[in-house]
Amino acid sequence: MEGRDVADYRALVDDVRSAFPGMVSALFAVETAILDAYCRERDLPLSELFGGPPKSVETDLTIPILDPDSAGDRAASAAAAGFEHLKIKTGVDPTDDADRVAAVADAAPDAALKVDANQGWTPKETARFADEVRARGIDLELIEQPVPAADVAGLASARERVDVPVAADEAVFTPADAIRIVRENAADVLNVKLGKSGPLAVADIAAIARGANLDLMVGCMLESAVGIHTSAHVVAGTGAFSYVDLDGNRLLAEDVVETNGGPIHEISGPGHGVTPEK
Repeated sequence: MEGRDVADYRALVDDVRSAFPGMVSALFAVETAILDAYCRERDLPLSELFGGPPKSVETDLTIPILDPDSAGDRAASAAAAGFEHLKIKTGVDPTDDADRVAAVADAAPDAALKVDANQGWTPKETARFADEVRARGIDLELIEQPVPAADVAGLASARERVDVPVAADEAVFTPADAIRIVRENAADVLNVKLGKSGPLAVADIAAIARGANLDLMVGCMLESAVGIHTSAHVVAGTGAFSYVDLDGNRLLAEDVVETNGGPIHEISGPGHGVTPEK
């Protein structure tokens, strides 16, 4: 990339991604640096590259796989900290998972709940879980990736068996993956992560979802504020996301900058707006 014009950022990103296929975390970092440099040279917030000004973005908080009492304690603490949306890790035994969800619902009765099965169920187990949760009077926003990523037919089957919206996560890394999910009617929601796909491909996937009338969710890995704010800029700029799961830096013992730890990401420019503390 040395000596090349950062204004040619799409070609730069394509070249880097072609050179190191599959190295998704490193590629996310390099692509972010390229887009950040382009925007900082022009005193431009990164969100404007994606269509809109920077504005605050609200995230959920993830409750890990814990016993019901511990999960309830985590949920109560999250609600006290202002989180109105919670994502609960599931994908083990459907009944045990339903017990965990029920404990969270009791501890944070006003929170909107979604679950992430992390590819842990079969379509039949997905239906069993949904039935058990519904029998307890709990409404879910969505069920994320209930079956293995490679089993797109199974994902479509799970979607047909439940009334809760189903999201594809690990099944969608590229725009081509998104097109396959659309063609096979396999999901109601596409969950994108910049850590899987990079900012530019996420924007392409968002356009596919919009054209197919599917909802969008944005997720994360365990990025620092640099990656999380980059994702938040894409959310703010596109205005396309119904579900936001950008809590990765809220789960770190120490971040690269001081953050408030609550549900609101206040973003700014130029670029992604984060300058790590030295």
